[in-house]
Amino acid sequence: EAGRRLILPELGNLTSLFDLNLANNNLEGQIPDNISSCINLISL
Repeated sequence: EAGRRLILPELGNLTSLFDLNLANNNLEGQIPDNISSCINLISL
């Protein structure tokens, strides 16, 4: 849908990600379940 800003499931492919700040981005939807693949994530 045009104009919507979603959190894409590809986020789970970022396995080296350790800090993710989604504040003030006007995002819609849920955080994808596969974020659990980001095994180094310590801050969300």
